[in-house]
Amino acid sequence: MATLHKILFGSALIALTQVATAQTAATSTTVTDTGSGASVTTTAPAATPAPAGTTTAVTTSSSSTSADPYVQRREARKQAKAEYKQSKKEAKAQYKADKQAADAALRAEREAGATSGK
Repeated sequence: MATLHKILFGSALIALTQVATAQTAATSTTVTDTGSGASVTTTAPAATPAPAGTTTAVTTSSSSTSADPYVQRREARKQAKAEYKQSKKEAKAQYKADKQAADAALRAEREAGATSGK
């Protein structure tokens, strides 16, 4: 069983190394001049910047993002979660206000009872 684990781990490691090498080779090229033994490595730019004066706008409307039902469900849940958090925050603020009012009324009642009892 231990031998099988070693073989599987080794083959997974080799596969990941091959993927990493393939990704590295896609972004850079090495040119070797066999006559002089010189080697030159150039790296391709990741993305070219947009020309000056142009703007890019990102829309986050759920109807324009994707037709994928999983993406739509995720965005619907995100919106529902935001609405729930907002309503929870409002309810908590209302509760705090009500509790402060009740505490103030209780303190006033205690003070009125303490002064009239003397």
